[in-house]
Amino acid sequence: MLKKLILMKSQKLENKILIAILTICKKKLRANFKIENSNKSLRSLAKKIGLGLHPKWDSLVHLDIIVALEKKFKVKANNKNINKFANTYDFFKFICYKKKN
Repeated sequence: MLKKLILMKSQKLENKILIAILTICKKKLRANFKIENSNKSLRSLAKKIGLGLHPKWDSLVHLDIIVALEKKFKVKANNKNINKFANTYDFFKFICYKKKN
């Protein structure tokens, strides 16, 4: 029971992080996609929005989003890992990793 409760809290936190990332991307892209608060749809949407995957997402927007996410989540991307951010789900994995360590 306790393990299930901890897992539920973890999923809620992950959903909040994904919603924040997608909201920043939506604002920077001036896009009109719907953000639904379900674990499966958030992850699916995050994998579909990224460099080369969205028509308004170019290299300048890419850097603008990285800077905004660094400020929001107080993390730093460096030259080694900045090329690994192909979509918003990659940002999510990076932020979760940084927050845990």
